[in-house]
Amino acid sequence: MRTIFVYLLLAYYSYQASCLSNNVVDDTNIINELKITARSMIKDLNQYQNKYLSDSNLILKEVQDDSLTKTSGTMKYVTNSIKTAVKAVSVTGKDAASCLEACRISLRDVNKSTNKELDQCYHAFSFYIEPILKEIRSTIKKGENILSDLEDITIGCTKHVSTGDCLSEKLDEVEKTLRNMQVHIAGIKSTGSSAMNKAKTVVTSCSEKAVRSMHVEATFKIQRKANACVRNIYKQDY
Repeated sequence: MRTIFVYLLLAYYSYQASCLSNNVVDDTNIINELKITARSMIKDLNQYQNKYLSDSNLILKEVQDDSLTKTSGTMKYVTNSIKTAVKAVSVTGKDAASCLEACRISLRDVNKSTNKELDQCYHAFSFYIEPILKEIRSTIKKGENILSDLEDITIGCTKHVSTGDCLSEKLDEVEKTLRNMQVHIAGIKSTGSSAMNKAKTVVTSCSEKAVRSMHVEATFKIQRKANACVRNIYKQDY
């Protein structure tokens, strides 16, 4: 009878040990799966952040290059026009070089003023883009914190009587956090696309307005004033 009792006792503890071992293996697998999920989200966000930055910089550069081409073209057009007028009166012995110099100074001033306006346009672009980048960085940090917590998740449960229940609860919390994080990432991408489109519209409209204003100032005021200067010099002594 005693032999049977000892056998049953050994069988019981062997069963308990087997269950405990299986639980540990299960928990380890769950932790590893959660780590893989967290790393995947972080990688996805890093890639999205890099592409978002690349796309924003490309849009901004295209607007900047277009603005520079147009303002430079306007300055060149007006300058060459006045050069031609100065050269034309020079054959009569009249020197209208001062008109060209005054024209150049006025063009530099209006170009400087336009560049300040354009800088404000470019700043408005970052006003829409930067909050998205900030949220991306914040979410990446949260993901990294989750990974760090998973590394030490068992330590916080060692003092509990029921370690298995404690660990199970913590893993459930992490899983819920990761699900919420996945939804949040989808929201970031949706908001990011809208912000990018809005930023492009705003910076393009703002820049075009500044460039048009500069063109009008240069051709309708500065050029006309310079031409009038040349004509006045030409008419002197006549």
